[in-house]
Amino acid sequence: MGSPVSVWGRVGVAIKVFDRADASVLTNKLAPYRLTLAINDTAVLRTVYDSFSYDQVYEVDLDRSFFLNRNGRKGFHNLYIERGNTLPLYGGRGVGSGVILAGIDSRAPGTVLEQEAYTLRITAEDAEGNRAEGIVDLTVREPVAFLGAEVKDVGNARVLGGHISRVVGEPRSLIVESSPDGRTWQWIKTARIKGARFSIPVAESLGSFYRLRFEDGPAAICAAGRVASDAPITLDVTNVMYEGRSVLSVRVSQPLRSLPTVTHQPSGPVGLIALSPRHFEGVIPESVGESRVTVRVDDHEGQTIDTVLVLETAPIRPTGGQISSRDGAAFAVFPAASIYHGFSGRITRADLPADDALLVGSAYRFDPGVIPFRNMVQVHFKVPEGEDRSRLGVYELTGRGWSFVWNDVDSTRNTVWAGVRHFSTYGLLRDDIAPDVEIRSPGDGTRTVQRPKIEVVMRDSLSGIPMEKLISFEMDGETMIFAYDPEEDIAEGILRYPLSPGDHRLEVRVRDTCGNETIAISTFVVTE
Repeated sequence: MGSPVSVWGRVGVAIKVFDRADASVLTNKLAPYRLTLAINDTAVLRTVYDSFSYDQVYEVDLDRSFFLNRNGRKGFHNLYIERGNTLPLYGGRGVGSGVILAGIDSRAPGTVLEQEAYTLRITAEDAEGNRAEGIVDLTVREPVAFLGAEVKDVGNARVLGGHISRVVGEPRSLIVESSPDGRTWQWIKTARIKGARFSIPVAESLGSFYRLRFEDGPAAICAAGRVASDAPITLDVTNVMYEGRSVLSVRVSQPLRSLPTVTHQPSGPVGLIALSPRHFEGVIPESVGESRVTVRVDDHEGQTIDTVLVLETAPIRPTGGQISSRDGAAFAVFPAASIYHGFSGRITRADLPADDALLVGSAYRFDPGVIPFRNMVQVHFKVPEGEDRSRLGVYELTGRGWSFVWNDVDSTRNTVWAGVRHFSTYGLLRDDIAPDVEIRSPGDGTRTVQRPKIEVVMRDSLSGIPMEKLISFEMDGETMIFAYDPEEDIAEGILRYPLSPGDHRLEVRVRDTCGNETIAISTFVVTE
């Protein structure tokens, strides 16, 4: 066990666990049968993976950490019960079981923990009762955020000053470190501070970068000298929405003498965490409707740069509804009972390079992207004037590029839309490129046997070839049956009887989902 984990607020635990058969060389990972979460030896959740009905299969998204899954970390089991989760796996425990309410007074269901130390015990068992345990020590402690920090040269002395998000009654240790490059840090001193403001003299350092941090909290970074550059400082501010909050990212082109200051209207000052001398993050509380975030930075010449970010969210209810982008070009339609619980959402124009020739109009970010839906939600894009709707489709932007979702047409709304089970970044792309089709066997102009292998490779880089009905085989003008493997991009013709000796003609027609068609022909000779 390492140092205790400091927690505050509404906390959920998720674990990744797998089992292997006894004394087996098998490499397959088996799922656990029983998981238990206990706080100070009192069980607050027990999951038994027994059985559930087929119509609940999508609810497994609520048993797993959908947030971690969407961020590339798959297979984590939630040790708490989400809203909307009706899976019969938890021994009758209700929604909120396993949720830790650390230091907060909340009417929401969960286990309330006061400001003291606790031990979490997580037990995993297989079907035979073999078990493994993990222990995590917790300390419930209200966090302290930096609202400001700066380095100043006062006469011959250097001073680090700043203020934090709340008054500290009992002295707390503030660690001071320095670095020559903002990456490798070395301890200088540990100061004891009280109150909400501090001023710490530093006599020596390894470089011009300074980092201030609490042992169990965030860090602030500031620089004493200006980076050698003739370019003016630039400021890039972005915001990503999650459930109940959003994360503000502030990037600057040069290290700063003082921490950026952030104010959110209506909630007030926002504390920042320094991830590097040029990158800072802060959490923005959820605010339905329009709110404003003002970010201010001061460069080493005393110049101030301000940026204002306008955030707009709209409530989404289980009874159904619709949210739209500000320009109306993109919107989402929620049929009744399509979501597990209400939340706030938004649609904003995505900041993407404008050199994608296939993108029609702008791409849009639909937020939050970490909530699974009970049923399909419709993502709509308005069709620009002059565009052929049959050649358009809704695509999702993934880590590997654009991925086709679907291309239903709503003539009344003049939109192309697709059903989705979670939000993401989507765009309307044009597909007027026909599939690539190659008759691999029998090759054109070849001689072959009476029962030749008939193999055709077909690929499409955009809307794809997901269904057999988009493919047809004809042998000498007669329809031919075939087997299609879309994962391998191969279709194989199936002969009902041997081909007669002589000339034959194989014609394969392949359409992608947007209707672009390719015809491939092979003429060959069957020998006796």
